[in-house]
Amino acid sequence: MLLLVQRTCITWSKRSRGGALAQVRSRIPTRASVPAPRSGEGWLLHRLDHAEGHEPSPPFGPPRSWTEEGERLPLRLGSDGLQVLEVDGSLEVRNTMGRSPLPPAAGRPARPRAVGAIFLRVSPNSWAGWTENQRHTSMDTGAWWYSETHWCFAWLPQHDPQVFTARAAAQWSDHRSRLR
Repeated sequence: MLLLVQRTCITWSKRSRGGALAQVRSRIPTRASVPAPRSGEGWLLHRLDHAEGHEPSPPFGPPRSWTEEGERLPLRLGSDGLQVLEVDGSLEVRNTMGRSPLPPAAGRPARPRAVGAIFLRVSPNSWAGWTENQRHTSMDTGAWWYSETHWCFAWLPQHDPQVFTARAAAQWSDHRSRLR
């Protein structure tokens, strides 16, 4: 089996919080074709970063994109606070931070906060994921910016480059909060 993970992150500042730049930002695709891995088993992590950019560069140009691969699970995404492992033929995405990196969404309960708590289960030959957002503040300058991240996890018998764009998710959670 092959684990395909796609993380699409869009970041912006107050400059594109509303108006014309917000319209440009809202048209950014949140899922894309997944590159082929070197091996038919293991995992492939595809990261896409779309940034507002700084003057004079055009806002939200082509994304920065890169992949990482491995031959065995578990996949540890330490800085993102996630671990992905196979349990009884399915995938489990677990919390490794001791606090939930996902804010509670309106009308939904908070995500599990304990280390090892399961955020998501993915059945074979399907995909699932979530959307989250955050407001960040620089410790040095006090400047702030926003991010919206889309996580997609597919558990497949073979590579399908269009899994996230052509198939419907088996499960999708929206954890975006209203940000000031």
